[in-house]
Amino acid sequence: EVARIPADGSSWMLVDISIGGIGVWVRRGPGCAAGATARLRLQLGAETIELDALVRHRNADGSLQGMAFVDPDERARQIINDYVSELAERGGMA
Repeated sequence: EVARIPADGSSWMLVDISIGGIGVWVRRGPGCAAGATARLRLQLGAETIELDALVRHRNADGSLQGMAFVDPDERARQIINDYVSELAERGGMA
């Protein structure tokens, strides 16, 4: 699960994750402009983290966005790394 902070009524879905960033599908509401930074809340398994992410690219209508994590703290890095490693071991998707 992905949520923008502060909540703005939008609905985002995680479609891809790596140790460096995420891909999101903006199902409802505004996305972000390319080059913008957004504060996000990510639910990764049983863990919830908050971090900033920079929009590196987006499709024409903004419904798909690629975002790079911006200076996540050590706890966030570890949770992301554990989550990505677990997905890779299972051969699964986010």
